[in-house]
Amino acid sequence: MSDFMIHQGGERVSVPVMQGVETPACTSTHITIPHRDLHALMENEIAVRFPNQDCQVELALNHEGMECFWMFTIDVGVDDATLAIAMRNAHNKRFCLAAAAGLSCFCCDNLSISGSSVTLMRKHTKHVWKDAEVMVMQIAASSQRDFDNQRLTLDRMKEIPCTTDRGYERIGLGLGHGVLTPTQANVAVREWREPSHEEFQDRNVYSLYNAFTEAGKRGQPGRMLDRYTGIHKFFSPEPGVVIDV
Repeated sequence: MSDFMIHQGGERVSVPVMQGVETPACTSTHITIPHRDLHALMENEIAVRFPNQDCQVELALNHEGMECFWMFTIDVGVDDATLAIAMRNAHNKRFCLAAAAGLSCFCCDNLSISGSSVTLMRKHTKHVWKDAEVMVMQIAASSQRDFDNQRLTLDRMKEIPCTTDRGYERIGLGLGHGVLTPTQANVAVREWREPSHEEFQDRNVYSLYNAFTEAGKRGQPGRMLDRYTGIHKFFSPEPGVVIDV
């Protein structure tokens, strides 16, 4: 689950509008990177690593185009998972260049940015463009590894049966360990008892995991990534390893 939140003066725009933003001249201490060049760099890297996969992008500008925020969402052909890559760039020295990736990403025009796989940042100083190229490659590679691990974990969850009562017990443990709040635990119970989606009717760990993630949608948007990370670790403490129910 990823969230692209624009509520601090930013405005969602199209790619052509972003490409038309003028780039201020560099100074002795701040090297500006055109938003359009950074966008093209990430698009090219995604096309190389995920050929023939659909990629959607959300864009926002703030402070008369001086700040730009991105969320790329990549459909990798799996019904229950998508990859996300978030980026931000500034011409006004207000924040550093940053990118994040994973199955869960958060990007906001209040400058928050994070990813379940990796988050990288770089100041707009000398050689920033060269480092940006490396950063984009690292972000794309990390997102691919994260997705492969997640897909393996979800496939294993589907193979592990879980009785209705055992599911209730795990929800109680989630509440006791602070993975769920009382309100979220109530949502998880409802989703486990009567799933909102037909594909989660089966009594297995995967369906229980979905009940938790549905519950995780409740709460402060800015903490969503932390909630999903906590839920995933509760079910899979290590990549490819699933709890024994």
